[in-house]
Amino acid sequence: MNENISVKDAIQFRRSIRKFKQDPVPNDLIDKLLESARLAPSASNSQPWRFMVVRDTKQLQFLAELGGNQRQLKQAPLIILCCGDLNSMQGDPLRKQRKKLQEEGVYEEIGVDMEWFVSRSSGDASRLEQMSKVQANLFIAVEHMVLRAVSLGLGTCWTGAFDREKLQKAFKLPENILPFIMLPVGYPAQTPRERPRLSLEEITFEPPESIDM
Repeated sequence: MNENISVKDAIQFRRSIRKFKQDPVPNDLIDKLLESARLAPSASNSQPWRFMVVRDTKQLQFLAELGGNQRQLKQAPLIILCCGDLNSMQGDPLRKQRKKLQEEGVYEEIGVDMEWFVSRSSGDASRLEQMSKVQANLFIAVEHMVLRAVSLGLGTCWTGAFDREKLQKAFKLPENILPFIMLPVGYPAQTPRERPRLSLEEITFEPPESIDM
């Protein structure tokens, strides 16, 4: 464990870990991961993330089954269920947050044109808007945990392929709390090679000489 590791190194050396040692992860380290998520930024400071730490052997086995027995789920000594609260993106609490931020001069009220997204998908527009916003903000918090884990000598693996409906029912999650990601956590039992990445030239492009304004 090296808590003095730089952000650059945490980003560079992070790997998706699918083989874990069975050593238990101390509670204080789990608290540090969750604290990293708690400090993540979010739209209008809505903080839509909700987390459940699962350590029970039978529950872990059940989660692995819901995820098609993916190796990282079967081997991890614990799994953090990363959920989003749909209610955080609507109603009085959000309006109060936005008003406070406006009064502090943080931002001007600018609406997001969700019709553009809806036109390229299907389903209820209102629910789609809530889900997309919650998911985007939750993922920021999850990545905070993923990078913090590197500095704590821990490994993680984003896992999004699982039966969400069965999970929600089994763990008695209310309708507004949606499970988006299962994050297995533990001490790595492997050192995966770096995966190929696109070059900077392949992922960036120059703006046009003129734009329509």
